[in-house]
Amino acid sequence: LGDRIIQALEAGRDTGGQGDAKTGKHWPELSCAVFVADGQNPYPEVDLRVDYHPHAIAQLRRLYEYSLPLRHYYEGMQNHPDKFWAFIEERGVLDMPHFHADEVDIEQTD
Repeated sequence: LGDRIIQALEAGRDTGGQGDAKTGKHWPELSCAVFVADGQNPYPEVDLRVDYHPHAIAQLRRLYEYSLPLRHYYEGMQNHPDKFWAFIEERGVLDMPHFHADEVDIEQTD
């Protein structure tokens, strides 16, 4: 669902984005968000937003792709608090470059 929401934002942007119906002027993208919850867990599956970025939707896509491998991390926090570190270690989360901020550049420019 998170991917489909971002695809919808991208499609809207690619077809002209938000504009003024009266003047036809289009406004630049500055902010966007994606929030996905299943209603059963105390934490949402996806909760990301980008504010005041000249390419907010592209940046949201990067953050979303960056966060996908970390789902085991959040699942472990929610469902396995008693054995959290063992749970994420056996899934290889600690070995992912995503887990080490100095190995990832999410501020790419278009």
